[in-house]
Amino acid sequence: MNWCRTNGRIALREIDPVADAEPLGRVWCDPDVVRYTATPPLSRDELVDELCRARVDALAGPRTSYRLTVVRCADETVLGTVSLRKETPDRAQAHSLAFVPGTGGEAFSAEALDLLVGLAFEEWGIHRCWCTVDLRNTAVQRMMLALGCHQEGIARHFYRKDGEWVDVAVYGLLADEWRARPRNLTTRDMVALLRAGERRRAPAARKGATIAVQA
Repeated sequence: MNWCRTNGRIALREIDPVADAEPLGRVWCDPDVVRYTATPPLSRDELVDELCRARVDALAGPRTSYRLTVVRCADETVLGTVSLRKETPDRAQAHSLAFVPGTGGEAFSAEALDLLVGLAFEEWGIHRCWCTVDLRNTAVQRMMLALGCHQEGIARHFYRKDGEWVDVAVYGLLADEWRARPRNLTTRDMVALLRAGERRRAPAARKGATIAVQA
């Protein structure tokens, strides 16, 4: 199998336009799955075009983008998809993380992102990886923090979808921050580390708080 990255539990591999058509169709053609992304659900013809473009990208050189399938190593079940785009020699954007309904892929979300940014930092040698997350998608925002990303701000009316402007949170991760983190953690491990850090910071925050009393 043509795996780009793996941690032994899941792997990122090139999209197979034939074998992946059915599971990725359940992602890209489902309005519920793509509701927090900038793109509308695809028609079947658009799905075929997207799969073919992913294949063309895989054969292009020098490589400036990846559209990858997330698979479970134990049985090669397709769990979802994620993409990476090189914007400059120093910066790349991660985007379009989504999972096939009913596969339990969400349990591997932070691991999939960790493998993806590792591809950016190690294969491309970039300095900064970033992404945007719909403000309503609190679960993915939590996963970004678990990965070690920093929320760098809010971009208001970042894109328009279904007649409405969408606000997004901007997250960033630097190469040295990624390299300083423990390797091969599960998503559960990453979330546990995030919670432990939040508990350590909470007493300090309470200690430093002041109460204004009106005379």
